[in-house]
Amino acid sequence: MYSGKRVTSPVPYPSTAISTFLGEVKNLLQTKVYNKFKHVFIGSFNKAVMYLEQLKTDPNVVSEGGMYNKKPMLVFTPTLEQPVEATDWIWNYTTMHPYMAYWNRPPITFEDGTLLALTTRRMQGNIDLRILVDSYPEEHDIQLAFLNYFRGLNKIVPMNMITLKFILSDKIKMLTDENEEIVLDLKNSNISHKLIKTTGRNEYVIPIAATPTLRLTSLSDSSNFYGGNDLAEYALSGSLQYELEIPFNINLHTNMRVINISANVTTSVGSIDASTEVGPDDLIEDSINQQETP
Repeated sequence: MYSGKRVTSPVPYPSTAISTFLGEVKNLLQTKVYNKFKHVFIGSFNKAVMYLEQLKTDPNVVSEGGMYNKKPMLVFTPTLEQPVEATDWIWNYTTMHPYMAYWNRPPITFEDGTLLALTTRRMQGNIDLRILVDSYPEEHDIQLAFLNYFRGLNKIVPMNMITLKFILSDKIKMLTDENEEIVLDLKNSNISHKLIKTTGRNEYVIPIAATPTLRLTSLSDSSNFYGGNDLAEYALSGSLQYELEIPFNINLHTNMRVINISANVTTSVGSIDASTEVGPDDLIEDSINQQETP
């Protein structure tokens, strides 16, 4: 059993994990799924339409053959929904039992007996897809490419090419009940210093075994046909569902009179580009030396 002072604080800016992940999804869609997209736009479809309208009056674009040189174009709009129910444990919440996280994942242990644990939550969300193309054959090529990669509809596809890593700042700041700031230095703990290829620096890393997943839930024709001399607008609409582990809380167990804790947590992933793709020999080993939990 643990004794002493317990403090939990939310991770600042957990949304950075989502934006990092979405950048990798964008790379995946335009390299592994279909590598002939001329433009990939992250945002709302209305913004993409505004962009296309601006291209019509851009003299540089007109001189290169008009707005159609930007097709096929992929627009994807991400949304965050809710925690994955099957992994939504009571230690994921600061208002319930966050300190039970020590039994879920070995904590970081400091020389003075202080324990530090990072709580993560597996979240799910949707990515709405809108694909603008020039012709039916091109539309069918893209549709078949998506169905091939995702093995049809509603199949869970693990993103094994992504190695998810949470990077802790070197210094953990604590505030005592006398308004005194104390700094915990991770070099005095059992967490390892690892070289991260994406940053080119040695970092204090907590690897996460849970792999992000994607699932193609729909993909169908959404073309518009007009009468008269107006050209048809060929398009596909669909949706991806994703699951992703996100850092949420930092839990501290110490004999010091601490009332608050602050630490930066950033997210790094292994790139899917051939030059930096993470292979089996490059996976980070468990950076926390497996010591017996006190």
